[in-house]
Amino acid sequence: MATEPAAGPGLLRAAGTGVLVALMSLAFSMSYAAVVFSGPLAPFRDAGISMAVFGSAVYAFASALSGSVPGTWWGNQASPVVLVALAASGIAAALADAAPATLFATVAVFTALSTFVAGLAIFLIGRARLGQQARFIPYPVIGGFLAATGYFLLEGGIELVTGAPLGLASLADPAALFRWGPLVIAGAGMMLASRWLGPSATLLGGVALYLLGFAAFLAFNGLGLAEAASMGLLLGGPGDGTGIVLALSEAGRADFAAVTGQVWTIGAIAFLTILGIVMSVSALEVQMGRSFDLDREMTRAGLASMAASAGCGFVGFHSVSVYQLSRALVRVPVPAIGLTAGAVIVAVLWGGLGYVAFVPKGAIALILVFLGIEFLWHWLVVARRSMPRIDFAIVATILATAIAFDFVVAIILGTIAASVLFTLAYSRVDVVRNRVSGRLRLSPTERPERDIATLVAKGEQTLIFELQGFLFFGTANGLFERVSAEITRPGASIHHLLIDFRRVSGLDVSASFALGRLVDLAVQRGVQVGFTGVSDRLRDTLGPLAGHAGLALYPTLADGLQRAEDDLLAGGDGTEGGGHDDPMSAFGALLAEATARGLPLVEERAALGAGGVLYAQGDPGDDLAYLAEGRLSAWITQADGSRARVASFLPGAVVGEIAFAAGTSRTASVVADEPSVILRVSRGSLERAAAEDPALAARFQAAIARLLAERLGRTTALVFAMDA
Repeated sequence: MATEPAAGPGLLRAAGTGVLVALMSLAFSMSYAAVVFSGPLAPFRDAGISMAVFGSAVYAFASALSGSVPGTWWGNQASPVVLVALAASGIAAALADAAPATLFATVAVFTALSTFVAGLAIFLIGRARLGQQARFIPYPVIGGFLAATGYFLLEGGIELVTGAPLGLASLADPAALFRWGPLVIAGAGMMLASRWLGPSATLLGGVALYLLGFAAFLAFNGLGLAEAASMGLLLGGPGDGTGIVLALSEAGRADFAAVTGQVWTIGAIAFLTILGIVMSVSALEVQMGRSFDLDREMTRAGLASMAASAGCGFVGFHSVSVYQLSRALVRVPVPAIGLTAGAVIVAVLWGGLGYVAFVPKGAIALILVFLGIEFLWHWLVVARRSMPRIDFAIVATILATAIAFDFVVAIILGTIAASVLFTLAYSRVDVVRNRVSGRLRLSPTERPERDIATLVAKGEQTLIFELQGFLFFGTANGLFERVSAEITRPGASIHHLLIDFRRVSGLDVSASFALGRLVDLAVQRGVQVGFTGVSDRLRDTLGPLAGHAGLALYPTLADGLQRAEDDLLAGGDGTEGGGHDDPMSAFGALLAEATARGLPLVEERAALGAGGVLYAQGDPGDDLAYLAEGRLSAWITQADGSRARVASFLPGAVVGEIAFAAGTSRTASVVADEPSVILRVSRGSLERAAAEDPALAARFQAAIARLLAERLGRTTALVFAMDA
């Protein structure tokens, strides 16, 4: 995906864009305030606009000065405002007999508190680096909330021009239909036009055309602003534009019991804010062709919302539409745009709000209707084409619940739907990362060729499951059914079952119960069960199962595999063992033959004490060693300085043959775990032996080639099995 070019616009062009951005932000502020301050709260619309504009100014400067991605814009957002409007309506109904100052103060306090709590929520999520977790909220649940937001915006626009909420009465009233019908048609037309012009350009153009048409209407009918106001066509009565001072000074008159009664709505606003910022940032990432640090964005936007709450402003965060506008005008938005827009907004807030009275209601209603139709069209029509039926049913159900009952009820329903969706989706995820047998998956313990051949022959008696993800009832029960089917399969001869938990993030009590059933079944069938890679946290969740007499716990899968292999070689499956009494391998027999004949194939016979170093990582691969007695381990030093054991060697094993054959340096250090004896073959001793007996040297090289080929063959088969 292409990224934004580095060059920016000129200062004059950026300033001009900032003015347009400010006008668009002011239009949104007035629209959202009109949604909240309607009905009984309409007399306080001027103060509500002041509150919204104050928040808009805070977001303008915050995004310009502290935004981590230049060119992004933060502003008042529709979804939280819709919930504020619903809560304000509830407060107005509860305080129908209260003094006007009490009613306004209560709504102002609620607005400030909800904005602060929502800002605090996203701030804490960002600080805790949990932002990425919010991206996992199911898409249809988000769609349901945004579709409901669209409906209430549409309803708010219609109510603004008709004075009555959208319902059967307004639908059946011809006079009301005459007032809101053309508005909806215009909004729908703008929505269609936005497919070619873009939402921002369409919105600005549509509002400009409306204002021109409104001016022409007044001129044609010989009406002045006073007559238009008396006809209810203007916002009207802005007072002195000091709504913020009123909100703060009158806060003591608020009915805090009414505010407390809306506590669930405050939580819902915080929830929608989290959803909104995730959706907005994700959309901006696509448009800008870059990744955002979501935690950083949430932290800074949260601080901005908390600052906006000081003026009773609405919740705000990243605005996709305003970014689209600025990008269309200057190609590369820069902070100067936000600074200019912020200055314009402050100027309007300081001395220009008196002119709000002359703004036509229809212009503000058109913005709300356009946004509402845009939301509804996207989630009920566009998204439907790419959604499975069950996902779309969730969108429609959440929308219907919000309309019929309450947005908070819809939030609860959406949360339940999200949980159910997650459970159903995750239950279909295969927690088995790999399923292989011991024939393909050997432990990293190097043994004599005869032992390896025995283990490969008996490999189907060992069953290995490597798990991943989170285990709960659904996935654990699926694991039980899958493993039990293999253990009880007619003709199966399973003697060892190893289940690796290294990649398991967690499990619940129901999963522990299912695993217990599995262990009991295995023990009944004579299968030895081992859990490997079990962390202390998982061990605690396993509870009593961790002490089950039929269950062995191993630190790593390698340890469990080695224990199963030792058991098979010792005849633990009821068959003849692998012959530990004579660890001499075919390779060792070849070295013994050369020594008996006096050929100089063995450079030296050396004894290593416990902790003695045979090879150091990075040493040249000039020789190989045959382990005659003792035990060795191979260790890798990693980039961070830590050491990890990658292999063990038992008597009869060949050590260092890969570096010797390839002529490369050692990839690991080899250290004696206990007193050991090795036979060393160097490149020089091989050349001297070849000069005296070329046939024996050829047999030696063939033995190395066979050893490497067998190992490569097993590795290749294991890779294909895991891929399948």
